[in-house]
Amino acid sequence: MAILSKDLEQSPLLHSLFKLIELPEGGVNMPIMVCGSKNDPIVNSAALKGWLKGFKSKDNLWECPNGHHFFHYFYPQQVCEQMLSFWRPDHLQSMLTSQLISQNLTN
Repeated sequence: MAILSKDLEQSPLLHSLFKLIELPEGGVNMPIMVCGSKNDPIVNSAALKGWLKGFKSKDNLWECPNGHHFFHYFYPQQVCEQMLSFWRPDHLQSMLTSQLISQNLTN
């Protein structure tokens, strides 16, 4: 059981970014959030920080303190909180804009 537990924490999967040298540059118009774990042996902190060179003002990088490659499995609450804090400002702004447009159309 201990071997399987360690394997879950540290082994790369086929769908992992393992062995991916560099993603193509270009980017997208919308804000992006990059998440990882400080103790991930597959996508380490240096690889995560490589995203910073293409970041825009609203983009965000977050590193979970623990959890290895599967931090999102072991720390779902922390991941959820980070994602919500990233997503909420833009979502709330778009909701307010939609409400203002709707009000102006009905007035």
